[in-house]
Amino acid sequence: SVPVLLFLCGYSYAKRFTSLAHFWLGAALMLAPISAWIAIRGEVALTPALLSAVIFFWVGGFDILYACQDLDFDRGHGLRSIPTRFGITRAIQLSRVMHVAAARDARALQDADPEGGVLGTDHAAGEADLVSSPQELLVDVGAPRPVIAEDVVVRQRVAEEVRAV
Repeated sequence: SVPVLLFLCGYSYAKRFTSLAHFWLGAALMLAPISAWIAIRGEVALTPALLSAVIFFWVGGFDILYACQDLDFDRGHGLRSIPTRFGITRAIQLSRVMHVAAARDARALQDADPEGGVLGTDHAAGEADLVSSPQELLVDVGAPRPVIAEDVVVRQRVAEEVRAV
């Protein structure tokens, strides 16, 4: 719908006035399954809400990681982001938390949709779970890990900041 599209287009400008633009993008994309569900079924239900939560945390989490690569550009142009405000190390930590939340919600989605209609899997037939447990992602969550980036300078800065922690 037009309001959702306008909200999505606002993301491009969000970095000019808030460090929370990553959440803006996640929110904009999470509106798609809820909007489609309401348009088709005329109701709000748990299944699209859980799918939307997965999308919100997953998209926001990886957008924070992408912003780590843009740190110098963003700072040089006065753009705001989680990494420019809190640094790369804290940005990576927040991204991890968001991805754990996405995994948690994906597991809840599997439990709420045992027929597999949303994810396209048949859990009743014994197919593998998308996520067996969000706790699997918590192993060594505090351990420093470098961000995989094409920019060598960003990798060096990440390594330096992780060593400082």
